[in-house]
Amino acid sequence: MRVDVPPYKGERYEAEVPDTLDLVERAVLAINAMTRVVAPERDYELYFVTEFAEDPPKLYLEWDGIFNTGRFLEALPLMRIMTGSDFNIEVDAGIMESYLRGAGSDGLFYPPVENRPWAFYSEWNAVEEVKTIRQPYGFIFGEGRLIMAMCMWYRHDHNPRWKALIEKKIDRLLELGYKTDDTIAFDRYFVPGQVIAKKPRVGLDYWVPYGVITYYQLTGYEPALEFARLQVNHLRKNWFSKDGRFLLPHFHLTTAALIEILEYAIAVDDRELIELVKNGYEYGKELGEPLVGFFPETTRKSFPTCESCEVADMIFLAIRLTRAGLGDYWEDADRWVRNHFAEAQMTRTAWVDPQKIMAFQSAEAKDFTSRRKAMVKEKRLFVDDKDAVERSLGSWAGWALANDWVNPDRIAIMQCCTGNAARTLYHIWDAIVTTSGTDARVNLLLNRASPWLDVESHLPYEGNVVIKNKTAKTLSVRIPEWTARDHVVCDVNGEKRETTWSGDYLGVVGLKRGDVITIEFPVTERSLFKVIGDVPYRLTLKGNTVVDIDPPGRIYPLYQRDHYKANKAPTRQVTRFVSEETIQKPTGH
Repeated sequence: MRVDVPPYKGERYEAEVPDTLDLVERAVLAINAMTRVVAPERDYELYFVTEFAEDPPKLYLEWDGIFNTGRFLEALPLMRIMTGSDFNIEVDAGIMESYLRGAGSDGLFYPPVENRPWAFYSEWNAVEEVKTIRQPYGFIFGEGRLIMAMCMWYRHDHNPRWKALIEKKIDRLLELGYKTDDTIAFDRYFVPGQVIAKKPRVGLDYWVPYGVITYYQLTGYEPALEFARLQVNHLRKNWFSKDGRFLLPHFHLTTAALIEILEYAIAVDDRELIELVKNGYEYGKELGEPLVGFFPETTRKSFPTCESCEVADMIFLAIRLTRAGLGDYWEDADRWVRNHFAEAQMTRTAWVDPQKIMAFQSAEAKDFTSRRKAMVKEKRLFVDDKDAVERSLGSWAGWALANDWVNPDRIAIMQCCTGNAARTLYHIWDAIVTTSGTDARVNLLLNRASPWLDVESHLPYEGNVVIKNKTAKTLSVRIPEWTARDHVVCDVNGEKRETTWSGDYLGVVGLKRGDVITIEFPVTERSLFKVIGDVPYRLTLKGNTVVDIDPPGRIYPLYQRDHYKANKAPTRQVTRFVSEETIQKPTGH
């Protein structure tokens, strides 16, 4: 049952870099949260909720956490590839070992329910089917994320244990599913040897195709491809109209399904499905505010809050579609990464003053908090108040407003968003620099150290990007669409260099190891009004980066970016890490 995590190897070196958005720094924060909001003494179960409107703030174990730790198991290897960090790495192994202890003979996960009364309660829906059974039960949503997590672990350690367990899961789920000639669907819950209900539900039977198609791409296991085909057909028929409109009310459920359909469509080159995904992506943009990447928790455009899962999914789709050669959505990704996605991660703790926070709570939220306290006294929920705020640092928001990290109805975190956003954080970072042979591309003007070149971005302070070459002979750099092409200047080692243009990419040839390429261009500043979640805001932007929002938030205000209004980027000393491994998706540049 013991799990050993091989070290994440790579090169480290010191560098002075612009003190601008650094995704590696964000990954370090994510590792803090994902390894500290679990309970080692309770078999590494996830504290699913952090409540800030209590004194002191508290971490809660509850139903949703039992099955969501699989998201952490998928994301943690990715964060460690980015950072090389071994901080709390024993927690990675501890979480995985807990899942292995809960695995049934059929490979599916059946967590113990003894001394876990919260296993039969969810704040979102009472789990009626399992209340009367009182025995370990599985959850189809959790299986999807576990398969994906084990794919990530297999890529890192090549342990055949993960292959054997994934194939057991796939084979058993094919037996458990409700099949028609060309679809398969699931009820949410099952116990060893049987499903609980008599019919499938359209809802949480997602994330399984994403894991199984990834496994097929890794190994060629044919039942995985068949599984993906059947469930993608189910999703296409039940979750979307023919033109890609969302049929379910929950935004994240639907965009997660788009990701699954896209992975399958790319694997089998199904152009009709690819068009469905592209239409769904555009429909999702219409439901939200694509200037900043705020997408509502429901498919009601005026809905006031955004789960970080929504913006994470939309960024993932933008990058995956683009890298697979199915469109050009880099500008979408750049806007959303710099704005709501970056702001949705908890990067500071000084705002947490419980007495002040409680004054902002709505009546509904106060009633909810009272009910939770009663459940703790009745021992139906388990709570920990030790360092809850510091342990949550690096988490992503679950109920953010356009201008506030939390809202009066829910001054809390739900950690499903942290796992999902951390997964996307890796794919953003990986997409900053892409290569084909000795040709390198810089797709997003963000800081990045890589085996091929290092990027130092001074945006949004100034239009200045410095690229330090290692192995590239030809370089293409995507210039933001708001930049006038005739104002872009490029020099190599301090001497002006002739360049070419291909679409949005500025090209430089004849490069050698050690060359320093500097690209400069003016940064435009503008102010405009946008209605987001039914509230009109005045936004001030430098390039794609929001530097101010009015009215500001009241509890944890977003876009506290006065420093970005300066025209010279400060610098800082960092230790850069270049990993020996990467997780790359098949196809695309």
